[in-house]
Amino acid sequence: MSVKEICSAIENAEVFGWEKPDFSIIHSTKPACKFPIDVFEREVKEWIEMAAQKTSAPVDYLIGSFLAVVSSAIGNSRRISPWDGWVEPSILWFALIGNPSSGKSPAMGPAIELLHNIEKGRGEQYQDKLREHQEEKTIADLKKEDWEKKVKEAITEKKEPPAMPDNAILPKKPKRTRLITKDATIESLCNILASNPKGVLTVRDELSGLLGSFNRYGNGQGERAFWLEAFGGRQHVIDRVKHDSPIIIPHLSVSVLGGIQPDKLCSNLFSGDDDGLHSRFLYMYPDPIPPIRPASKPLSGLVQFGVNKLFNLKMDSDRKGSVVPKTLYLSNHAMDTLDIWRSWHHQNQPEGLLAGWWGKLPGMVLRLALTLEFLSWIAQKKKEEPGQVTSDSLNRAIRLVQDYFYPMAERAYGEVGLTEKEKLAKVLAKWILNNKPEIINTRSIIREAKIRELKKAEKVHMAVQHLQSLDWLKGIETENGKASGRKREDFKINPNVYI
Repeated sequence: MSVKEICSAIENAEVFGWEKPDFSIIHSTKPACKFPIDVFEREVKEWIEMAAQKTSAPVDYLIGSFLAVVSSAIGNSRRISPWDGWVEPSILWFALIGNPSSGKSPAMGPAIELLHNIEKGRGEQYQDKLREHQEEKTIADLKKEDWEKKVKEAITEKKEPPAMPDNAILPKKPKRTRLITKDATIESLCNILASNPKGVLTVRDELSGLLGSFNRYGNGQGERAFWLEAFGGRQHVIDRVKHDSPIIIPHLSVSVLGGIQPDKLCSNLFSGDDDGLHSRFLYMYPDPIPPIRPASKPLSGLVQFGVNKLFNLKMDSDRKGSVVPKTLYLSNHAMDTLDIWRSWHHQNQPEGLLAGWWGKLPGMVLRLALTLEFLSWIAQKKKEEPGQVTSDSLNRAIRLVQDYFYPMAERAYGEVGLTEKEKLAKVLAKWILNNKPEIINTRSIIREAKIRELKKAEKVHMAVQHLQSLDWLKGIETENGKASGRKREDFKINPNVYI
């Protein structure tokens, strides 16, 4: 072999005694897919794209945040039903998946501000109502004091005591309008819901904080059960000794929006017994994007106006005068479309943990269709609200589920199927790529790398053995420098790993 050939062989390590390494261990998760943003109409689409630019975040995060806000603004005012016996609320839960500094929290900002602006306006009205309440309370206190005096005199004179006048009864204190909660306990959240019958949006920068709170008291089963119920929008009752009467929430309606890191997704949602909590989320797991300089164009006011309209939708009343959601039914054409899709859905069920998520899709399709129907209403600036959910909205919802949310769920659930040795090998492989060592051994990994998952020798051995099988490493024996002459086993990194 000539000098030129030897140099070429060194430059192309695969020729010079190394095989090509298998990089599938790094890319074990499914690739990200692109959100079909054309399901939104022009001005809504432009608002989403512009807001994403201003936050330097993937547009997926903006869309998830926006849909969570819209579904929450509709809240218990409207529900959807394909036919009698099957009703779905507008509740949607979104998990924005990404590593730290991937733009999850900034992306939530513009959408959440839409609700904050409504809260702010209602807060000013609340101050006026609070002043009126204080005046009524002062009058009631004086009237009650005068009545009590007259009752006392009547009893002394053995006369019939007067009835308490209506204006002597203490008025109920007004409740502040709440649309967003962040770190509320179950009891405080229920108190908020009791005075805000349309429901609220719970926002967490880190969903792992919410999921971790399930262990705040006892074994956390009560909190977990509460959240499982909150997705369904049904009646919820809290009995507490310290309350004179139970807290009754006719429709427990809580939409959820939060960010979560990929590794915490597995440990917080995908581990343990499968109670279906993970299957209630729609997952958005885009690739990170480079920062860009946004256009100076301001965000359109149409979206704020539209969310205000959604929040102002009135609930219906039943025969007893209690507020109840108004139900929208599918059009005949939409019902036919749903029948065809459900048949396809039934025949294509995946296996494993993803099967539970797949089973929730028919309900998700209806909830998304309801949300998209009302988004069209505000985008088209129509006066009369929708009287039914059209096949157009249902088809767009089906498209979102099939072309985006299912591939993203596959990406989110992807690491669940990895064996322990594959997970450990993936962690070590990423460390190797980031630090570019030429040689490693068990001691250097434990003492110098300080990788959380690789603190024990047996874990390191599992990772090393698997990377050897993928042609990332080759074992070499090296003198350990001790008088006994024992050799330690080092592992040389395949040069192709760094090409």
